[in-house]
Amino acid sequence: MGQVVATSGIVTGRKSNGFFMQAPDGAGDADASTSEGIFVFTGAAPAANVTAGTLVSVVGRVLEFVPAADPFSPSFTEIGDVPSIEVRGAGATLPAAIEIRSSDVARERGHEQLERLEGMRVRVASLTMISPTLGSVLEPGATGTSSGVFY
Repeated sequence: MGQVVATSGIVTGRKSNGFFMQAPDGAGDADASTSEGIFVFTGAAPAANVTAGTLVSVVGRVLEFVPAADPFSPSFTEIGDVPSIEVRGAGATLPAAIEIRSSDVARERGHEQLERLEGMRVRVASLTMISPTLGSVLEPGATGTSSGVFY
């Protein structure tokens, strides 16, 4: 952590303060225990030409981010500290989504078991979720409120 890195990849998604990028299929490090994707924190909306399928090169500092509003949440690895972003092309094929099956996860192993997929495109064919009731979820921001009642 804290190291300045230079990397390139395909933009797979945008947020209001950055974007996700991932290595093209077949270009990863071949280590199944490490992620091939990362969030690039820009602090504001990414440039208009940084869209899904854009090939970019990035130079920035590797950071572990914990939201100030949720200090007990797990940290997220990102590239930040005013990254340098160079658009190298458009129209790249998005990396294939990795399918997560129920056999891939175990309740007793916690969230760390999915860290190898952090920042990557994933697919879940079937999902059962337990969540608070009497609350609301705002999908675009992935935020929610709860009355604290769980069933």
